[in-house]
Amino acid sequence: MFYIPRNSSEILLGSISNNQFVHATKSGTTYADLDAFIQNNDYLSQNRGRIAERNGGHAPWRDYLDLHIAQDIPDIWGLGAFQVTLDVQNLLNLLNPSWGQVYDVGYDTYNIVSFQGFINYQGRANTPVYSFRKPTNNLPWSYSDLASRWSMQLGVRYSF
Repeated sequence: MFYIPRNSSEILLGSISNNQFVHATKSGTTYADLDAFIQNNDYLSQNRGRIAERNGGHAPWRDYLDLHIAQDIPDIWGLGAFQVTLDVQNLLNLLNPSWGQVYDVGYDTYNIVSFQGFINYQGRANTPVYSFRKPTNNLPWSYSDLASRWSMQLGVRYSF
């Protein structure tokens, strides 16, 4: 469970070295980076000052539409039939490249903020310290090019 901070005074970002707090600015990330990440996410920005609910934030909704067409054609001898099929996966992306796009979290987990441990800080015992790993796109999910592509398959089968 993670408390979504309202401001920089509510979280210690950095690391612990020799039982001492090392501020995040020395390791490359700042509270401004975390704040920008929170502002860029609807769930996080609307729940500042609260503990994040389990599964509170989700990746964008996926719209998938697949198409399957099959046609039986009798053979000229009257013994069987050919079946011609056409399958289109992610038909929406075939119709419009901005539709049917998939955004996902790698391996269904993403740790933006990691707990580093407790320290005594400015007279307060057991103060938690967190590290923040700034994502490249400032979002917890990324665009999946392979899963967002449309594909088509044509099949022919003969049966007696």
